[in-house]
Amino acid sequence: MNKPAGKSSSYQATLTDRDSWRGTVSFGDPGPLLERLAPGDQVTATAWRRDIVMLSKNGVRQNT
Repeated sequence: MNKPAGKSSSYQATLTDRDSWRGTVSFGDPGPLLERLAPGDQVTATAWRRDIVMLSKNGVRQNT
C-alpha cells in the first residue's frame, strides 16, 4: 500500500497477475481491506467495463 506524497487522501495498490499484467488501483481510504494487505498477498479483483471496481480477500471487500 502506498500513500502518495503531499496532502492527497488517495491510497493505491499495485496489482499483477500470472500473465504479467500490472496495474494500479486507487482507494479513498485504507480500510477495511487495503490496510491489511502486504506485498505478495493474493486478492480477488472485480472488474466492471474494464475497470477494477473492488478487491476482496478472505471475505473482506473494499471498493476502489
